Amino acid sequence: MKEQQLVKVTVPSKWGDIAIFCSDLGIAKLLLPKSKEDVEKYFTRYFGAHKIIDGTSALATFAAEEITQYLAGNLKKFDSPCDLRLTPFAQRVLHELQQIPYGTTISYADLAEHCGNPRAFRAVGWAMANNPIPIVIPCHRVINANGKLGNYSGGIAMKKALLALETKASGK
Repeated sequence: MKEQQLVKVTVPSKWGDIAIFCSDLGIAKLLLPKSKEDVEKYFTRYFGAHKIIDGTSALATFAAEEITQYLAGNLKKFDSPCDLRLTPFAQRVLHELQQIPYGTTISYADLAEHCGNPRAFRAVGWAMANNPIPIVIPCHRVINANGKLGNYSGGIAMKKALLALETKASGK
């Protein structure tokens, strides 16, 4: 199998640098500042032989600009392609996440229902916890049924701030 090249770019944010990793097909991974995930382990599991290079590509530049514009409150929908290599169920969950309108939230149970299995809210939570591209695939828009925020790979403060940004930018 041919070694896959992944281009890494960083976008500064008030929480720290956000790392974006792009394959030839799209954004493969977005690592939030507080994440403790082992990126090498992730890419070995889902991409096999790979090489991460600091640099740029048209796709990485576009993705970085979209993240920058989103964090400034100027972008409501991402156009960057995503390179998702997950189970079919996880891909279904992440697709449904992308349908949640900017500035709104839904519960894990609601998301499970949108995925066609209302009792699978724990499996939905697992798929979201393994979302390789947070922000672009907006898992921060899913909250507990009781209104509490729930977990987020970037930390609760970041989740709260992203929801506030979207609320303000959407005029709600």
